[in-house]
Amino acid sequence: MNLAKTSDLLRRNVFGGVGSLCILKTKQDPDKLLGALDRLSIVGETLRARNYITAWIPRFALKHVTDLPFVERIYLDTTMRIPEIRDGIMPQRFLPGGLFRLAKKRPSLSLLTEQTPGWISTEESRRWLEADIAEVQGFTGRGVKIAIVDTESGERFARHPQLSGAVLDRANFTPSPSDQNGHGCHCATIAAGRLATSIPNHIPVKGVAPGASLLAAKCLATPMGMGQTSWIINAMQWALDQGADVLSMSLGGPIQTPDPQVEYINEHRGEAIYVVAAGNEGPGTGTISSPGHSPQVVTVGSLGLIDQSVSYFSSRGPTPDGAIKPDVVAPGGGRSSAESEPEENIYSGVTYQTLLDREADMIGNGYTAIAGTSMATPHVAGFMALLLEAGLLGEDRAAYADRFKTIMSMQQNKSNSAGWGLPKWSLFAGVQ
Repeated sequence: MNLAKTSDLLRRNVFGGVGSLCILKTKQDPDKLLGALDRLSIVGETLRARNYITAWIPRFALKHVTDLPFVERIYLDTTMRIPEIRDGIMPQRFLPGGLFRLAKKRPSLSLLTEQTPGWISTEESRRWLEADIAEVQGFTGRGVKIAIVDTESGERFARHPQLSGAVLDRANFTPSPSDQNGHGCHCATIAAGRLATSIPNHIPVKGVAPGASLLAAKCLATPMGMGQTSWIINAMQWALDQGADVLSMSLGGPIQTPDPQVEYINEHRGEAIYVVAAGNEGPGTGTISSPGHSPQVVTVGSLGLIDQSVSYFSSRGPTPDGAIKPDVVAPGGGRSSAESEPEENIYSGVTYQTLLDREADMIGNGYTAIAGTSMATPHVAGFMALLLEAGLLGEDRAAYADRFKTIMSMQQNKSNSAGWGLPKWSLFAGVQ
């Protein structure tokens, strides 16, 4: 068996079971590999990125597959998920510990001045990045496409009041026909939600880049928001095929060596900016999830809303290869420590009659408050849209992410908890 072709997670998994769901990478004609697999009685399926194939490989057949000259690499097709907060309050039937924390308190729009418990609306959190200043100067993300690679692609999502007219196209890469969670809509409304007023709370909500267009790529399913790595690769490739400028990815999972998402992003790094959640496994070090550990992505941690310190749950670096991560932080809610009070959450739109909508205290009104790096990530994705519309990342598409990181590095030294800190419009607008 040629173990050099296999990832570490696959090696550990295959020796403990009867077989594994795998992703195979080839540099040759994928049809040749499919034919070779068929002769081994293995059914393979080509992903949208045609040099990747997914297949269930029995343990006894792995040696024969690794010996195929068409195979460059074999990875475990791992299950990815919405980042969770381990002490969340979601029902235990969905996931041990919950997915993320929902607010159960009355909203306060004067949060930062009165220090009162409650929610903070995106109408306020967007100001932390100075999106309001960018809007006064005429920049709202017009002409920029943000792909929400997440849980949603349905009609209810596209019809949400904050997303009316914003969604250019939708695609589903999961077996589930509809979204049951609502996470993707919350991320979409944070990134590019139009100005709306929630009912019956009468709270104004508005995304960071309300003029941007959206692409919805569903790659996570079930009420738990889980999906295979192969689904995510399909979703990323579809988004690039639709001309996405920014991919917002509030998801994560175990790191493989080598890692299929990292290798895919390396191959397509010049086609878009990948904005990825750090994960909610903090405050311990070395807790960044995949694909947030990739050097090619912009990895986002979470800031608490009271004192703007790093949220206790926000994953910290370094990465397994010693790199400092995250790259930046943005409003995500939560506390500065597991014991401190109060906890604040980001209030924005969510798809009607999904899990998050039903669990909110105003059941069925299409808005809720959640905390997590999932919420911080679309803040930065929306911010990227503002920068791209204004031309502040230059003209070389392949250099957008590097240009962003270079400018952020002027702000402060990078740390494994806060990266280079919170991106602000004035920092980028001031760089000629």
